[in-house]
Amino acid sequence: MLSVYAVQTFHAGDLGVGIIYSVLGIGFIISPLLTKWITGRFLSVAFMCLFMEGVILSSISQSNSFVLVVILFGILTIFSGVGNTLLDTTVMQTLPPKFHGLYFGLSATIANTFIGISMFMTGVLLEFISPRMMGLIGGIFYLSLGIIYYLWTLHMNLSVEKNKLAIAAEN
Repeated sequence: MLSVYAVQTFHAGDLGVGIIYSVLGIGFIISPLLTKWITGRFLSVAFMCLFMEGVILSSISQSNSFVLVVILFGILTIFSGVGNTLLDTTVMQTLPPKFHGLYFGLSATIANTFIGISMFMTGVLLEFISPRMMGLIGGIFYLSLGIIYYLWTLHMNLSVEKNKLAIAAEN
């Protein structure tokens, strides 16, 4: 969608694509600097970040200003980087170390597979749906998942889950 927004929606061409991708890089540089200040409730904060990604994606889809879209993509990437770091940290703190490699290998495989499928489906759907509508649908999807997962974390006790996993790992 980044290239579609830059080229088709805002007619910013290759330069627009480059600007958006460079802002993503800056966002990923900034996110670990902010993550270090978060000291607790990693899972809840991660899912609040997912919710904010949905809000920002929805805003991007409706914006008429390329400059605003660039700024929003930078902010989106910061939330994404913080959320992903907190999720990985939670997994490392909860899952027994002997399963870290298996988990991260499997999660990377699944994530990359879903990214590929979503990129393909987005390309197909863009033949029938406008880029702005597609972005709004994606934003609402992220927003919804953020709410659902956040509510789920309110009922979860990570130390209890960690103990269950440790017992299961011993068997």
